[in-house]
Amino acid sequence: MAIIRVGVYLYNNEYTCCLTLGYIVISHPLYPIKNAWRPFELGSTKCIGQELALLELKLALVFTVRELDFDFNYDLWEGIKTEEKTAGAVPDTVNGERTYRCGDGIGSVKDDLPMRVRLR
Repeated sequence: MAIIRVGVYLYNNEYTCCLTLGYIVISHPLYPIKNAWRPFELGSTKCIGQELALLELKLALVFTVRELDFDFNYDLWEGIKTEEKTAGAVPDTVNGERTYRCGDGIGSVKDDLPMRVRLR
């Protein structure tokens, strides 16, 4: 199974080999032209509202998060988990931190980050 991202590889005329954009020299005929139009990249038709939209999304996130209190409640979580595990087990830590990424692929936070979210 192979996954090829659009825009990462360029095919030459013979379609016999694959050239990675990072290894193409500037003098190569397939080297991308500076400021040429390419989908979802810089160019003459780049969305002029993209930066404004991202700024508005960041502001909405900031105004939402500042109205909430996040309580990372590992003590309650350990009380629940001790029923499933051996009583008195030491909590898992990595470099002294209880919250760390684990799993395959993208992964997830250990114990799904037990927390309570409340309005201020």
